[in-house]
Amino acid sequence: MPVFSPDLVEEMRRLPGGSYSFLRQVCGDQGLDLRRGLENELERLDRPLRSPLADGLRSLDNRRFFQAFAELSVLSTLVSSGWTALQTANRVLAMARPDGSPCNVLVTSFIYPGRPELDARPLMRLRQALSRVHARLRFAVFVRRALPADFDPAPVRQAVEIWLREVEGGRWDSRFAAFEDDQVALEFGLVGDQGEPVRARDGQDPVLMTLGPFLAARTIGHVEGRLVQALDAHRMGEHGDTPLLAALVSDRPWALSPGYLREFLYGKPAWVSSSAGGWEAALSQEPEPCLFKDPLYGSLAGCMVLSRSDAEPLALIGKSCSNPFSTAPLRVGEQPFRLLSEARRDGLLPVLRWTGDEHHSQRLGA
Repeated sequence: MPVFSPDLVEEMRRLPGGSYSFLRQVCGDQGLDLRRGLENELERLDRPLRSPLADGLRSLDNRRFFQAFAELSVLSTLVSSGWTALQTANRVLAMARPDGSPCNVLVTSFIYPGRPELDARPLMRLRQALSRVHARLRFAVFVRRALPADFDPAPVRQAVEIWLREVEGGRWDSRFAAFEDDQVALEFGLVGDQGEPVRARDGQDPVLMTLGPFLAARTIGHVEGRLVQALDAHRMGEHGDTPLLAALVSDRPWALSPGYLREFLYGKPAWVSSSAGGWEAALSQEPEPCLFKDPLYGSLAGCMVLSRSDAEPLALIGKSCSNPFSTAPLRVGEQPFRLLSEARRDGLLPVLRWTGDEHHSQRLGA
């Protein structure tokens, strides 16, 4: 029996309103390819795995529907890389890794609300003001939340010049600084190669880049709350000592910059290097409030971050991050997406490097 039977499709089409419902959209005139893709994917699973996911995909509750979609997406992704699915219950997939060792997979789904239009002019004023600082060191700017329409960058520029003078004089121990008041939350980081700051050439803009996803701080706060709660519940359960992979799945591409995600998982790096050999970052030995360094989550192998593509609802885009502090870290080749993992050691410091195709996508039902 198909998941989306003709009777169900007809019933959903007659349902008044409800255009917000994922199930209603799947059963619409434009949803035939999506229905077939989901049914093809489910047919590849054993019946005990298939039934609860099929029930979720027939739900008018968007949260329940998308949780089932997320679990199916993660199952498809991992099975394609040699994992074996054993059981699914309460957002946890019991699986075996390609080498046969057990690993639970905790799937947490996220549905994005509508995204507001953002005014780019305050950010432009900030960039222009900071480009005129009297400095010989290059730095990056991280905009933690949207700047107000009447934002005045002059106080920020003055504070940044004072910070850079302190750095030049050897009176600042960190590579980072922050500026925050009731309306503004900014962070600054020196750009350097293995701890050595990069100096601007004559006439060169000292601002290397400005990263301002704006929604990222709100998003990462929501992710942290949901994920930590789920991890704690799993840790206290019957299989809390079994290695665990966390999978975050969004219904739209994440409004989350790579820097925010890395900081949430790994903390601030000891140094970052971008060269012809590729991007690298060394993790500090300092205790920090980040997920992978927390000793409570030593069994956490890593984190997989997936989302649906805006252009193709059945296409999954994603990346994964391995936990170098884990007892069983996620390894290269264990999932199809780009992976950030330990490549070498700089003394005692784990050095991270990306492997895999940055543009790889996975299609359900193919």
